[in-house]
Amino acid sequence: MDRPPVAHSWEQVAEAIQNAPEEREALSLLEAFLNASPTAQQAQQQQRPTGLDNATTARTAVVDLFGCADTSTWNQLVAQAQRYVELSAQRGRLQPSVDRLEARLVKIKRPLAFLWSCAGDGESSVILVPAAVATLVLSPAFALQWRTESRLHALQKEQQRAFGTLDELGQKLAGAPCSTLLHTAIATNNVRRDREGVIRALLQHGASLELVDSSGCNAHGLSLLASTTAILDAEAERRCSVAAVTRRADTSTTDSTDSTGSSEADAAVAISHDIVQLHAEVVARDTNGDYRKGTVTSVAPDQATCTVLFTPIDGGDTAPPPMRAVHSHPVSHAGVGAKVKENALARPPAILSNCATAHVLTAHQWRAYDNRSDNLLRQALNLRGSLAQVPRYGATPAERRQHFGAFIDEQSHLLPMMSVVGYTTLAERLETGGSLPHSSEMVTVPVTAIPAASKVVFFSHTRLQDRKPDNKHNVKLKGIVEAMQMFAKESGTKVESMYAWIDEACIDQGTWAKYPDIGMAFVYALPLYVAYSDYFVYCRWDRASRQDEALRYENRAWCRVEVVVGWRVGQPPLSSAPRPFERYRLSLFVEGGEDQDDPDGVSVDDLDGVRIVREVTPAGSCPALHPGEGILSVETDRPPLVLIARMLGYEKGHEHVDGTRQVEEPGAGAARRQMRRHSSAFAISEAITSDPASVVDHEARHMRPAELFDEVLKSYFDVSIAAVVVSIPCILFVLILTNSGSILKGGDDHTSGGASLYSLGNHTITNTTLCPEMGGLDSQRGATLDAQKIFALTGGVCLGAWSISTNSLALVSRGFGYQTLRAIKGTLAAMASSWLVMWVGLLVFGNEVVRVGGDVVISVVGASLVIVCQMLFVGRRKVTATVAPATAQNPTFRTLAPPTLIAPAPAEGGNDDTSTQDDPAGKGGDQPKQEGASQALWGIFITLLYAMLYAFVIVPLFMTLSDLHKLTFRLVVHPAVVVTGEMALREVAAAPSDKPAIIKCGAIIGFDIYFQLVGRLLVTAQTDETLAYATVVLIGVQELIIRVSYLPKKRWLRRHLYGLPPLTAEEEGRFLGVLGIDNVSSMQSEMAAIFIATAAKLTMYDVRVNFDLGFEVNEPPDVSFELTAMAVALCVESVGNVVAMAVQRRQGVAHMSMLSGERWRETMLYLASVTLCATAAVFYSFALRNVGFACPSAPFDPHGGAAFCGCDFVRGRAGEHTVLSAFCCLTGK
Repeated sequence: MDRPPVAHSWEQVAEAIQNAPEEREALSLLEAFLNASPTAQQAQQQQRPTGLDNATTARTAVVDLFGCADTSTWNQLVAQAQRYVELSAQRGRLQPSVDRLEARLVKIKRPLAFLWSCAGDGESSVILVPAAVATLVLSPAFALQWRTESRLHALQKEQQRAFGTLDELGQKLAGAPCSTLLHTAIATNNVRRDREGVIRALLQHGASLELVDSSGCNAHGLSLLASTTAILDAEAERRCSVAAVTRRADTSTTDSTDSTGSSEADAAVAISHDIVQLHAEVVARDTNGDYRKGTVTSVAPDQATCTVLFTPIDGGDTAPPPMRAVHSHPVSHAGVGAKVKENALARPPAILSNCATAHVLTAHQWRAYDNRSDNLLRQALNLRGSLAQVPRYGATPAERRQHFGAFIDEQSHLLPMMSVVGYTTLAERLETGGSLPHSSEMVTVPVTAIPAASKVVFFSHTRLQDRKPDNKHNVKLKGIVEAMQMFAKESGTKVESMYAWIDEACIDQGTWAKYPDIGMAFVYALPLYVAYSDYFVYCRWDRASRQDEALRYENRAWCRVEVVVGWRVGQPPLSSAPRPFERYRLSLFVEGGEDQDDPDGVSVDDLDGVRIVREVTPAGSCPALHPGEGILSVETDRPPLVLIARMLGYEKGHEHVDGTRQVEEPGAGAARRQMRRHSSAFAISEAITSDPASVVDHEARHMRPAELFDEVLKSYFDVSIAAVVVSIPCILFVLILTNSGSILKGGDDHTSGGASLYSLGNHTITNTTLCPEMGGLDSQRGATLDAQKIFALTGGVCLGAWSISTNSLALVSRGFGYQTLRAIKGTLAAMASSWLVMWVGLLVFGNEVVRVGGDVVISVVGASLVIVCQMLFVGRRKVTATVAPATAQNPTFRTLAPPTLIAPAPAEGGNDDTSTQDDPAGKGGDQPKQEGASQALWGIFITLLYAMLYAFVIVPLFMTLSDLHKLTFRLVVHPAVVVTGEMALREVAAAPSDKPAIIKCGAIIGFDIYFQLVGRLLVTAQTDETLAYATVVLIGVQELIIRVSYLPKKRWLRRHLYGLPPLTAEEEGRFLGVLGIDNVSSMQSEMAAIFIATAAKLTMYDVRVNFDLGFEVNEPPDVSFELTAMAVALCVESVGNVVAMAVQRRQGVAHMSMLSGERWRETMLYLASVTLCATAAVFYSFALRNVGFACPSAPFDPHGGAAFCGCDFVRGRAGEHTVLSAFCCLTGK
């Protein structure tokens, strides 16, 4: 006779039920699947209770197992998960080799680099030969390093692709129904009408009629045929009669065994078969920590503990089934049984042990555990099936908790009892200086034993110490107690009826070392515990004081799961209607400190104050990022987490971490906004470095328009004051430049002027009327340009101010104090060296310093020397606590960086983070950081490149254009150039690194000031009043559009041009933080530029030949017109800026003040000096200069001057009403 086929998985049976042509084939596979379980074999050998037939007694956990009807997608998911795990294992084996090789090569590279540096510096040419030989000899080692790193990089990419496929399959599977085999058989029978035999077989094996599928339908609800409904009704009636017989039998048994005077309540408890009770057969850990079968002999009045009498292993009773290591295949029963019997010889015949009631396993729980699957993906299906049953047990958590025992009894997988700690216990520990309780203290009680009117708080957190959940001040315990008191007062509940779920106490920590599979059952039950709680409280602090990305609460995978479930509980079907997710944060601070809202830069050990902050997330916004992309200790847990996230309703792109708003006491929000508005650029910079996600101003997205504009106006007032302050030294410089006299020399009379014009070869003067009168400048006609003077005036001030700003920027990062003297030394050294270079350059190039490019050489060398002096005298900042950015060694998987591999089993003593054992690897080692110095230098290079491009090329070309062409240039070309430069600088500044963001933003501030002033002088260079007014208005509108489109433009470019995923919370925080600094500097630069340009137009008429600012030949500027134009410009810009600031606040950009907050004095010093530097550079750009490409044929002047009348920017506008054409007597082209 042929042997029946053996089914190895739920999916094979489900596929046979759906697609097998013969029902007989499906029945054969079903029987093989159900009878293959060890529990099924044991159940058939046990004596059945009175009134139950053998079929019902043999009911096994696997018959009600949940699975996915889309078996093809499931099989693909299983294969992809296996592929991901294999790649993780390969990376785990290769990563240590790469690290060891890198560590060894570092010792070789340093002396080798020293040899090459000596040879390159010319200290000894003999060293060049041994350096080359050593490099050649060691080249195989370097090649090996390159090869291993290439392999590791390839594995990382392959793993990222595998993760992407996993996520796609998980999303697809989340849309498919999740059901039991009975549900599948009924649904198939509705279509095929030939699966009634399968339905009967499942019912005979005890398949549940009450369980519902993921859509909320039970067996009766799925049935569409009368014949199927009749089968289900008959089975339901039969089970009701059997249950009545069972209750009578259990009552009589209780009366006989409890004849010593038990109460009716005890008898009622004894009737229940789904909780730990008196005389029940259970499986618990003995004094050695091993799970053994035993009998409950007593239960404490509060049901916190019970006494278990363990039966002898070598007696007539059989030992519990053998344990299986976590994530391993089943081991042989024979070998383990022999070992168990051998160990039992040294044990007493019977042992009494006191156990935590909630951590004792019932017979059903043990059967479910023994039937567990080695496929971790099934944990996601188990969770989805369990969550579907939650609404059946009540509409509120309190109603559901009363039936948690029955809920456990119908699960096909191990679901540990939910236990909680009472308020009284926690309050007493706080008063006596105790800490959060540990599970070994057995102070928790099952939720089935607490009063129905009780409230339960779920506490989500990470550890504050390596081996302890709280710090030395027990600040978390204090926060939980205060939160429970607040909840009791708000809900009208007695405070003694408040309970809390805390992982350290409610998860059996002793199981992790010997029975990690049971420990993981607690972890996978976390979503259910959240669903059975009334309040969600969390604390985002960690043991690294939020300085390590891998340890941060919001980056931990299981913490994200808890948050997602808390949000999901408020959505149907777990809730009658969608409702916002309300959670409470323990905001920790140092009592007596300035900032009492999770202060940055504070050690977690010093936190001793706490306040409760209520946060509300809209119903349609998920308050967490993808749990599957979070930090994990065991990479094999990632595939099921991906599936769990999708089945919980998580959707990529719909996460809104910034959608959470805090609800505080009246007046608290206004005070916090006032504090935020007065945050300095330094404070924002530090937040960008330590906690980028916190930079985003979430609260402003929910502010009323009136409050929003009121706050914006107050912030803009600070901007205006800062603009006036920084304008003062620049206007003084303009006055000095005006009073320094003409930059022309020679040309004392008209004759000499004529001679000079002849020498240019322009034309021959035959009539003096060709040279119009110029009100005091006639005597200077024929003069030549004193290029040395103009460069010394503007270049000297520019280099001096550049020296001050470069060193003061370091003070913004470090503050006045011991660094001040070093900054002064650096400034003096930079000034002396740069001015020395300028003096030597002027001696070398003479008056041809401009035409032959000597000014470019002097500027580059001088600016470089200033940077070198700053590095030598001020040096690098000592960083004591920095953020470890995501790298291959320590990634943050939210950006799909290659995940970190950590030891697969948790350490003894409990889980490390909130409700989990995920402790990131690499904590003790130094994490590689991006080079912040190189980023800062890149910013400086970009700024200098754009400034020199304008000074030496674009502005001289601009002077040759007509007014209409100038307007077109100002509205089209200039904004395009500026936008590209700003985008490049923001990308550099927003990149993660250990360099303070304010240092990298220094280049942006200088860039803004220079180009804002250039733009304003381009406007003043227009002589037509109508065009000037039109330009002012158009510029204001243009600036508004550019400002409000920063973030949308960034997202669009990232998605469509670069093909990158959406911004993570940290990336968005860094970008918006940099944008906030850029906005303030840009707006104050804009206003300062208006003041400076107006002052220049009103005061520099007498030196109008020196600077082409659109002056008339013989008409001084109209003061009323210029002041009116300034007022119009200020009004237009102010309106546009206020609107832009309001829009940007809605986008999450935090405002700051340059006149208040930490380091505001240092910041203003930097702003004033860099504004003066930019002003000098701009006026040099607009000064009269005989640049080489515009004056190719201008000869050297024998008297030491530089001729300029023959330059293109003069000759090209001959005959036009311009100052230079009139001064040079040019009447035609």
